[in-house]
Amino acid sequence: MVRQTDLREGPVGPTTFVGRTAERRVLTNALEEVTGRGQGVVLVEGPAGMGKSALLRAFTAEVKNRAAVWTMGGQLIERHLDFGVVERMHGFGDASELAAPLVSADVQRPDPLDIGADLLAQAEAITTLGPLVLVIDDLQWCDEASLAALGFMCRRLEHRPVLIVLARRPGEAATTDPVRMVTDRDITDLRLERFTADDVEALVRGRRGLAIEPAAVERLLAHTNGTPLAVRELVDHLDADELTAQWGPLPAPRDHARSVAARLAECGDDTQQLVKAVAVVGVPVERQQLGRLAPEAITGTALDEAGKRSLLTVQVRHGQWTVDVDHPLTRAAVLDGLSPGERAELHQRAATVTTGSRAMLHRLHAAITGDGQLAEEAIDHGRELLDSGWDLTAVEMLVAAAGVVTDPVRRDVALLLAVDRLLVTGDRVRAEALLERVQRTDGPLGRLVRGRHLILAGRADEAAAVLDEAWQLEAEPELATRIATLVATIHANNGSGGQAVLWCQRALEQARGSNRDRGEALTVLASGWALEGDSEHGLHQVDEWIHRLRLDASAIGDDAHLARGLAQLWSGRFLEAERSFTEVLTVGPRPGPIITRATAAYSLGDLRYRQGRWDEALALAERVVHQMSTSEDDLVKPMAHGIAAFVLAGRGHFGAAATHIEAGEAARGTSNTVSILWLIVGAARLATAQGHPDEVITVLAPLAEFLQSSPINESVQPWRSDLIDAHIDLGQLDHAEAAMADLDGRLEGAGAHVRVVADRVRGRLLDVRGHLDAADALFEEAVLQAHADGSDCAGRFALARLEAEAGLHWRRRGHEARAAKLIRSAAGHFEALGARPFHDRLGLPPAGVPPPSTTSPDPTAALTASERSVAELVVQGLSNKELASTLHLSIKTVETHLTRIYRKADVRSRTELAFRWPMLVDEHTPDSQPKQR
Repeated sequence: MVRQTDLREGPVGPTTFVGRTAERRVLTNALEEVTGRGQGVVLVEGPAGMGKSALLRAFTAEVKNRAAVWTMGGQLIERHLDFGVVERMHGFGDASELAAPLVSADVQRPDPLDIGADLLAQAEAITTLGPLVLVIDDLQWCDEASLAALGFMCRRLEHRPVLIVLARRPGEAATTDPVRMVTDRDITDLRLERFTADDVEALVRGRRGLAIEPAAVERLLAHTNGTPLAVRELVDHLDADELTAQWGPLPAPRDHARSVAARLAECGDDTQQLVKAVAVVGVPVERQQLGRLAPEAITGTALDEAGKRSLLTVQVRHGQWTVDVDHPLTRAAVLDGLSPGERAELHQRAATVTTGSRAMLHRLHAAITGDGQLAEEAIDHGRELLDSGWDLTAVEMLVAAAGVVTDPVRRDVALLLAVDRLLVTGDRVRAEALLERVQRTDGPLGRLVRGRHLILAGRADEAAAVLDEAWQLEAEPELATRIATLVATIHANNGSGGQAVLWCQRALEQARGSNRDRGEALTVLASGWALEGDSEHGLHQVDEWIHRLRLDASAIGDDAHLARGLAQLWSGRFLEAERSFTEVLTVGPRPGPIITRATAAYSLGDLRYRQGRWDEALALAERVVHQMSTSEDDLVKPMAHGIAAFVLAGRGHFGAAATHIEAGEAARGTSNTVSILWLIVGAARLATAQGHPDEVITVLAPLAEFLQSSPINESVQPWRSDLIDAHIDLGQLDHAEAAMADLDGRLEGAGAHVRVVADRVRGRLLDVRGHLDAADALFEEAVLQAHADGSDCAGRFALARLEAEAGLHWRRRGHEARAAKLIRSAAGHFEALGARPFHDRLGLPPAGVPPPSTTSPDPTAALTASERSVAELVVQGLSNKELASTLHLSIKTVETHLTRIYRKADVRSRTELAFRWPMLVDEHTPDSQPKQR
């Protein structure tokens, strides 16, 4: 009755599957549960293209080494073929030599119960060895005979370790419920949703190894409507430059394009004309506009036929109805099939039913020959869009205008404006492609663009010469602002604070352009004053210019928020700086330039490190490193690598810290001299944590000499305390006194954190010099003031080191009770931070906690930095929404992290995690370094 097939062979291929982490976890959890509790059922639902089959393939490939797997699926053309599904059953995984039954060709129609009995016998044999996973895809198309046989088997395996995974499209009509034919057990519903921005970004990174900007992600999402199958096909087949571009049309996937072409060809001429006209408009068309758009095609028959063919859709809202294509990919497929003449005519009609920028773009696309007047209107409108922040729409308009302009000079202007904005927003590849089309770049605008391009390429000296030439040409105020700002940027990157401030003043005095141009100048202004040692005055000047330029809070732009945040950070105003950086990182409808957001992210990471929120600091730094991993822009990579090294060194992960420092050195270009400060400080903190004072001096002594004449404030990146510690450790007290005097001269306006750091080494120096009464008074006052300031201002690590130093001082003085209290407090802070090297130097374990076990596994060791940040905030009682806001993640990403945390920490809920987390952290010592991404 049946013939045999080898279950060890199956249809699993090498295709990389990315994303759907939470959904895959639901399935793997369900498999784990059936081992102890018996049969379980998961129903996966989602429309066509939502990735059901891909998810099931990934899941079965993942579990095939720990379970036997039977897979099968329905087909539309065989839904009435008895036993068609059972015949196509595949088996693979750990199923020994057992085989699945197939209906013999010489049997007319066996009884489903007989087939079910054969299946049952083999399933029972398999489940004596381990679990069985039964996967039935496209359940809505499965024949009833197969379902009856499978149902007979499943109902008799309810106490066996069997996981039944069913997948179907919702809403499919059926005379019987196919789910209940297979099982009457309780069902776990798993509904697949459309891709989010995080899903698309992960897919592009995982399958192509490419970084992709938010604007490019939104372009893909809008084009595919978040349909996973469509996104995946485009990601796999598009050219890298086309995939990561932030503007311009995208094609329809090939299979979808063929389907649309076939459906459109089956329609009448009127219907075809209507579909093409609506597709060209690009937005829903109101009823009263259809007559102007396609008057010859407006019939009820055409509209009905387009709907039946899934080409157009009608929506009614508040009594008004609109017509649109049924999917963005349908629009792309229709547009790809238009001839040039037909396309131009339809764009001309579309211009009559749209307004503003969209109407202007239709007019430009309708122009077959040059049109100088239209081009001038478009260039002027493009400038207005740039000023108001509509970057990508402006770029699209300017490039289209360049195609119809009649004056070669104006053509270059349109292209250069587009190139400049693309360079600012980080789309360097597309910018360089457009730059090749420019004929002359010897004017102010051309030199500005060339200068910006040279800066991004790390050729600062050449850029300075080109920009000086541009300034001498006495450009119009808008261009003069940009030119002066770029010159200021070069000076700031070279550490010339005074020149940076001077050029920023020139830029702002000329300011007539967009808020973004002004904001960029304000950011460099804040940096220039920090280099001059007066961040407080820098913050005052930034606020003064915001008032002078009449920019309200909603209009100052990301760069201006960044300017305020940097000045606040370097003035010790940590809580204000946190709010400013968050303003930049809270992505709105028009996110700012990538360099602005990356700078805000690493600066917030720097702030978190100083505050003692190390998990967040490491996560932010690693995120910047990842985001910039495929970018040729090296301006912020060294800082991010340095901050990651700060945390890893403090926790004793010395190899990982050194790797980050080396990577930062490799990324550091000659155009950003200041970036070396983060890497030198990182190397010094690594040597400090390792207990190598000689190496600390080797690293920091040249820096101290180099900056001896520079007024740069200590709060930009505190480091002199490490140098003082090293001199004291080596008995070089005169050198320590000189370094202390240098530090004392740089404390004005630096804030509580730097004051705590300075007080600690000052007290230590008094102690070793024998000025014990003075040390008593200093440590007592410093500890009280640091506690009054709070850890978010003074910094938890700085406070812990101060308490430890004060405690050791009091111990030497014979005040054991006071010493023990301070040392215990410091130990608690070090434990919470994971700062094992500093805790170990105290010479005692935390109170009531036994020494770390050398045999028990650490459930938290496998957590990534991001997962650990999420776990610690969950323990503090934050909701998923609050977590997402604090860590600048999407809620879906937070949920994914939680799923992984529960598995790795072996807990099942937030409550259990909060209860067990302190014990998990205290009872284990991490002995492995985190993987670098």
